[in-house]
Amino acid sequence: MANNRKIRYIINTVLGAVLLAGAVTAGVFLLRGGEDTPPTEHSTGDSQSPQDGIAYEVVADNIEGDLQTKFEGPDDVPSMASFSGTLLAAENGWYYYEQGVGVQYRDAATGESVVVCARPECTHDNEYCAANNSRYIGRPAVYYDGYLYGISGDGEKTDHEPEKNEEIVWFSGSGDVLLMRYAPDGTALDKLVSLSDALPDAIDHHVSFVSAEIIGHKGALWISVGFERTCMMAQDRDSVDRQKGYALFHYDLSAEKLSTVFYMPLAKDADPFAPAELRGMGDYVYFRKINCEWEDPLNGNRVYRVNIRTGAIEKVIGNDVFTTYAASGSRILYLKEKVTADTNSARMQLMLFDLQTGESRLFLGEEDYVTALQCTEEYVLVTMRGAWESIRIYDYDGRLLQTLPALDMTAFVPDGTNRTDIKVNGDTLYGIVYGVVGGRSVYTMSLAAALEGSGQWQLVLEDSSELLY
Repeated sequence: MANNRKIRYIINTVLGAVLLAGAVTAGVFLLRGGEDTPPTEHSTGDSQSPQDGIAYEVVADNIEGDLQTKFEGPDDVPSMASFSGTLLAAENGWYYYEQGVGVQYRDAATGESVVVCARPECTHDNEYCAANNSRYIGRPAVYYDGYLYGISGDGEKTDHEPEKNEEIVWFSGSGDVLLMRYAPDGTALDKLVSLSDALPDAIDHHVSFVSAEIIGHKGALWISVGFERTCMMAQDRDSVDRQKGYALFHYDLSAEKLSTVFYMPLAKDADPFAPAELRGMGDYVYFRKINCEWEDPLNGNRVYRVNIRTGAIEKVIGNDVFTTYAASGSRILYLKEKVTADTNSARMQLMLFDLQTGESRLFLGEEDYVTALQCTEEYVLVTMRGAWESIRIYDYDGRLLQTLPALDMTAFVPDGTNRTDIKVNGDTLYGIVYGVVGGRSVYTMSLAAALEGSGQWQLVLEDSSELLY
């Protein structure tokens, strides 16, 4: 990489040997489905019927050529954004971010945590720190092929006081929005590329990034970023103008090339949400949209995907996808709101969508209230709401295999009104308890032990601070 394209802090290695030993492979919180995804030989024109194979509708194609890379490595490493604080699994431990401290690594064997900065006597609050840099403000969002990657704002290009003229008062933004690379041993922090410069129209330093999600898939990073620019009229301080937009990027790691897959320009009185829950499977990257901003071409509660071989964006599930989804091979599970006359009894129903036929069906009973889900090739894992939230494992025929031991729901709120989530990484299950107003506890359990009925949750991380996003 050319010297003028990155800023590198080379730091004397103190913790390098300790950290690098635990940072061998990335955590995958979704099944790698690339090899098992059925072939989809088709054109990218009109929608196909279910009889043709996989039903879809092309909604956008802004890429010249394709998005394939020459890289051969991990098939997919989904983002940890759903962890509200970014917990990234490595072979022998976890990377995580703690507000006020920065990036840390926790060793699974010892339970000890170290700050991911190899600079001797660093106070972890300056522009030379790799763990908590004062200029490049952000955090890693994915560990992929030996490095941590994240989105940061350049503090050098940020106005720290509102900018005023005769008519408008501009609020401070994030400065230049950058893709950053963190060395896993804390020895370096690299600025790879400006996302702001890659957009079709100018994004100035008044713009802030309000959401960011990254996954690694087939030698590339897929990056979803939400933007916002805020100002108010000088003569009417109660009138605040917010402009919102988003972009989906593809960064080829070997070619060091950034492509804008889709861009929703900043618009006044618009409230679009950026693509969320990015999932890589084979020749596709899936994502969910959760808004009904009709000026947004990717609107509604729907599941879309990007065809890596063509660069086209395809709509897969046309409506009614609420809260979350999970994907494996030729199947997508998603939550659909059950419409009832009594709004107090509204609940989410678990649906199974077959990519080969284009058909959806109810996976569990109509009265089952599912709040979170994950899946593998063989199993479906759900969080079920009842008197307490329980985590259950089913096969694809809908047979209940196991109900797991209950998580501690009273950790942050004594009455137990917290919420839970479930993730899977290879043979490891992750159970997460989120406090209503803040805090999280993360537990692990062997999937094999869970299926045998002998599994017990082990606490690996507890953070009582306010949730950051």
